[in-house]
Amino acid sequence: MSTMLRVQTTQLRIPPPVDVVELIDNAPLGRFQREVFLLCILIEMFDGFDTQSIAFIAPSLATEWRIAPAAFGPIFSATLLGTMIGVAAIGRLADRYGRRWLTVAMVALFGLVTLVSASAGSMTSLLVYRLVAGFGLGGALPSLMSIAAEYAPRRMRSTVVAIVLWGFPLGAVVGGLLSTVIITHAGWRWVLIFGGSMPLMLVPVLVLRLPESIRYLAMRPTGQEAVRRVIRKLGLLDQAGPDTRFVVPEQATAAGGYRLLFARAYLANSVLFALAMFMSLLLTYLLVNWIPLLLHRMGLSIQGALLGTVTFNLAGILGSLVFTRVVDTGARPVRLMMWI
Repeated sequence: MSTMLRVQTTQLRIPPPVDVVELIDNAPLGRFQREVFLLCILIEMFDGFDTQSIAFIAPSLATEWRIAPAAFGPIFSATLLGTMIGVAAIGRLADRYGRRWLTVAMVALFGLVTLVSASAGSMTSLLVYRLVAGFGLGGALPSLMSIAAEYAPRRMRSTVVAIVLWGFPLGAVVGGLLSTVIITHAGWRWVLIFGGSMPLMLVPVLVLRLPESIRYLAMRPTGQEAVRRVIRKLGLLDQAGPDTRFVVPEQATAAGGYRLLFARAYLANSVLFALAMFMSLLLTYLLVNWIPLLLHRMGLSIQGALLGTVTFNLAGILGSLVFTRVVDTGARPVRLMMWI
C-alpha cells in the first residue's frame, strides 16, 4: 500500500511536457534570438551577393571575352538550376539530419566555388562553376529560413522572416555598389574573389554560434538535453523547469513528409503558393540577371548599369517591409496585392 502511494506521488511530480513552439511564442525576443537572426541575415547577404555576382561581372566579361549578351543565358540558367536542385535535395536531407551542419556546409560550398570561379577561362568552365555554386546557394536557403522562423515568436514571425530575406537584396545592393569600385580598380575576377572569401570567413562563426533547429532536436528521442541547452540560452529554462520534457506539435504528423502538401486539406494552398512563387521568382531573376547587360547595351556605363540592379533590390526591401507588417497586424490587403 505504501509502495503504491510512493509510486503515485512520484508520478504526480513529473511535470507535463512543454511545447517549445508555444514557449518561444509567449516569450520576449532575447539577445540569443537576435544573434541567430543576424547570422541568418549575413548568410543571406553573401548568398545574394554570390547569386548576382555573375550579373555584376557580365558587362565586363562580355567586353573582355568578346561574346554576345545572349551567351549569358545558359550561365544564368545554370545558377538557377543548381539553386533549384540544392533547395530540393538539401531541404529533404535537413529534415532527416538536422539543419545546422548542412547550412554550414552549403555556405562553405558556395563560398569556395565562387572563389575558384575567378579562375574561369571559358564560358564552359564558368557554367560548371555556377551550377555547383548554385547548389550551395540553394541548399543553404531552406535550412537558414527554418532556423530563423523557429526562433521567432509567432507575433513577429512574418516580419523576422522578411528581415532575414532582406539579406538577399541587401547583399545585391552592397555587391552592386562594391562591384563598380572593384571592377574599375581591379577587374571582374576580384568581384568573385571577394564574393567567395566573405562566406568562407563566416563559416567558423557559424560553427561556433549557429544553433540547431529546435524542432529537429525536440523530435529526436535523444535530443532532450540539446533542447534544454538551447532553452537555457534563450533564458526560458526557469519557465519550463529542469526536468521538463520538450515536445513540438509536428511530432504527430512528421511521418507525412511532402505528401502532406498534397493532402486534400492543403492541396489548393500548396498549388496556389507554388504558382505565386514561380511567377515571382521568374520575374525577379529575369530582371536581376539581365538589367546590367541591357542597360550597358543601351549606352550606360558599367557603373550606371550596376546601379540599375541596386535600385531594383532596394525597392524589393521596401515592398517586403510594408506587406509583412500588414500580415503581422492581421490585415488582409487582398485588393492592393492583386493590383501590385
